[in-house]
Amino acid sequence: MPSSVLQNLMGISARRTALHKLHVVTRFVIAFSIGLAIVFITGPSDIYLAISLLLLSIILTLLGGVPVRSLSKFLVVIVTVTVFIGFSFIFLTQIPGKTTYLEYVLMSIETARGPFTWKILISDGTLTYLFIYCSRIIIMVFSAIFLLGTIDDREVIWGMRSVGLPYGATVVAALFFKGISLFADDFFTVRDAMAVRGVDFAKASLLKKLHLYFYSLIPIFSLMLRRSYDISLALESRGLSPTSKPPMIFHQMRFKTADYLVTILCVVAVFAIYLEKTF
Repeated sequence: MPSSVLQNLMGISARRTALHKLHVVTRFVIAFSIGLAIVFITGPSDIYLAISLLLLSIILTLLGGVPVRSLSKFLVVIVTVTVFIGFSFIFLTQIPGKTTYLEYVLMSIETARGPFTWKILISDGTLTYLFIYCSRIIIMVFSAIFLLGTIDDREVIWGMRSVGLPYGATVVAALFFKGISLFADDFFTVRDAMAVRGVDFAKASLLKKLHLYFYSLIPIFSLMLRRSYDISLALESRGLSPTSKPPMIFHQMRFKTADYLVTILCVVAVFAIYLEKTF
């Protein structure tokens, strides 16, 4: 059984569930619908929509068989970035609300146009905007984990071929998802090579790690260019081009009743959110 894109990227394998029986295009529609619904989360009035999409993305990740426990270290990074964004949001914005929890003046300067005041203002409006902003990031992360954990490069080709897309487009899509796993392999190879030469990533500070990872981009990009050249030669040797005719199909994916129902449900849900926001 081919490994998923998430397994090739992070080494996290998802168990087979009922969602894996859906057509790969249906799974793309689910993730794309969630991403499209995020656009309509713009203000405090959309807090219930943000909560609903957040719960939906988490539930889909669990139903997709992705082990959340294995994602703990990555979720810690996401939470850390979210907290950093939250502090930046509190220090750089002043959003009033019905209830003010904290108001503290940090700096007050007299200018020609009047006094300039920099203060920390934490109100219910601030917390609402902060929750909405951070929830959009978490929703996108979980929807991407759901999609990458339930598809593999072969299913992408079979799914695109089943809906009649050009053969060249399927090859490009397959190379894109395969390139993700190749990039991950090159990254771990370069990191292990640096560790063998005495670089200790575990004891390095955060700033030092950023410098080390920045330096590792040079050999990674060199490997990427070399792989791109090798892949182009392999495609040329097989006579493949964007205008090539597809070879014999050994596997066909067909839409089932569940695929039509899920697709229609996603379209109706997004259209209903659009109508509610418009009118």
